[in-house]
Amino acid sequence: NEILLGIRIIKLNAWVESFKERLHACREKELRPMKLDCIYWTALTFLTHVASILIAFVTLAIATSYDGDFSSSRVFSALALFNQLTIALFIFPITVPITISAIISTRRLEAFMALPDVHKELDGSQNVARVLSRGDNLLDIYENEDLSDTTTSENPTDVRESPSDGGTSAAAAAPHSVGGHRGKSKLRKKQPQLVQSIGAQS
Repeated sequence: NEILLGIRIIKLNAWVESFKERLHACREKELRPMKLDCIYWTALTFLTHVASILIAFVTLAIATSYDGDFSSSRVFSALALFNQLTIALFIFPITVPITISAIISTRRLEAFMALPDVHKELDGSQNVARVLSRGDNLLDIYENEDLSDTTTSENPTDVRESPSDGGTSAAAAAPHSVGGHRGKSKLRKKQPQLVQSIGAQS
């Protein structure tokens, strides 16, 4: 929905060309390091393949200039040695970035492992906040613990007046499982005490 809304806004305000230029600029900025990386790898691979030929040519040219008597046996022996060096020249460009990455990763891990251990202890208010954030079930448990003394000592029957015959009817009040009903029962049990305290003050 957000993508369609954005497309609609761009089309209605005729911002296609301006946003196209911005996108091309951002894309060029992202592709510039990737292009440089490709150029470096191409140059490194080219130099690796050409280096063996250049080394053999330069070495044979210098040896011929110093010693005119350069037989075919010496030439083939030198070429065999140079072919053995090409394997090392091919592996060297690959090992350099791997070694650099390993050094950087080792330094980062060393800096992370050298950090001191931090033990955070929460205060009382934060502990209360954590308890309250878990839900209303814990509040019901705490309320049940507060009302445990009153519910066990008092009669669990609730006497109510019947509006039809003006008499009284006794109904067994079962313990409520919901926090709201438990709060209402607590208020009903405290109503006589409140009436007595108000009458004593008057």
